[in-house]
Amino acid sequence: MTEANPKYDYQFYNQGTSAAECTTQFIDFNVTANGQLRSVKNGNGPTTSAKALLRASPKRIRLEPNQAQKIKVIARNLRRQPNAEWVSYLSLRCKNLVKATDQKMQITPNFVFNIPVIVRKGQLGAKVHFSDVDILEQNNQQTIQFNLNREGNRSLYGRIDVLDESDNILTFVKGLSIYQQTQSLPKSLTLKNKASGKLKLRFVESEKFGNASASWTQP
Repeated sequence: MTEANPKYDYQFYNQGTSAAECTTQFIDFNVTANGQLRSVKNGNGPTTSAKALLRASPKRIRLEPNQAQKIKVIARNLRRQPNAEWVSYLSLRCKNLVKATDQKMQITPNFVFNIPVIVRKGQLGAKVHFSDVDILEQNNQQTIQFNLNREGNRSLYGRIDVLDESDNILTFVKGLSIYQQTQSLPKSLTLKNKASGKLKLRFVESEKFGNASASWTQP
């Protein structure tokens, strides 16, 4: 979300066989140096929280089976803010009511979905590169270990591919997040089968977030 596009509709769909009652709120996570999310305790949240800027409507919904519902999220007062990036999570908490056949017991499963909401103002830049790449071989399998390093004043969201020398994708990780609090994200990926030739690494950022990219080729 940006100053030019401060609104976004999130659509939710109930694939279950019973109605679900849901509420929405914005929550934050603290991020460790290696990119792990940790629940905020004692109100000690991140300085990059977007909660103060965000509003969601409606705040409470009822989803019937096979029914879709849009929740509109708006970022407010961006004109008054400095150029920066803020991140919080739209938390959808649902109770799916299911009655037993004998009508004597009611079971209430709870489901929580946390969706990152990214707000940016201004022209923010980010660069990314691989380092400390190591390839391990054991039992005819290869494991590639590396750090994905971020520089700049915004987060990165994208995917990592491991390729062979003919650019065939051997394995991948999608939906990868590298937050502002993380400068170096360690990763380890194991290939199902040992590849012939030299291995390659490729990071490509999701188009809706930016165009940062990085590559590495085995010497």
